Formats: sequence, C-alpha cells, structure tokens
Amino acid sequence: MSSSSDPEAKAKLVKNERVKLTATALNNAAVATAIASVVAPTAADVYGMTMPKTPYWWVFALLCLIGSAALHAAARLVLGNLEP
Repeated sequence: MSSSSDPEAKAKLVKNERVKLTATALNNAAVATAIASVVAPTAADVYGMTMPKTPYWWVFALLCLIGSAALHAAARLVLGNLEP
C-alpha cells in the first residue's frame, strides 16, 4: 500500500469507509424492522392490547421480515463497492 501521504490512497480509504457506513445503516434498518415485526405483536399479546381485527395480521409481520431481508441483501450489495 502507498504511504499515508498519498492522496489517492486516502481517497480510496474514505470511499471504503463511506461504503461501510452506508451498509451498516441499511443493516441497522433491517435489524430494526425485524425486531419491530416480532416485538410489536408479542408486546401487544403480553400486555393485553388489542390485536388487529383481521386474522391476517401475521401477513404484515411476514412482509416486515421480508423487507428486513431485502434491506440486509441491499447492505451486502453495497459492500460489493469496496475497493481493494
């Protein structure tokens, strides 16, 4: 690798860190979505809150989990932009 005073090396390092930050943000959103899709219905049940009137509330939870998986996949794709 080039010396630490090489502007091209510094630019590559900054770009890679930005790519990793973007991937981390996407993955954090994925985790939050997955947690919310499980915790919200569970908390509603535990604390006796009313569940949605439809028997298909689980479809919403499943869609949240699918969205979470999509966000995680997007984060992995973003990591493909890292420069060696």
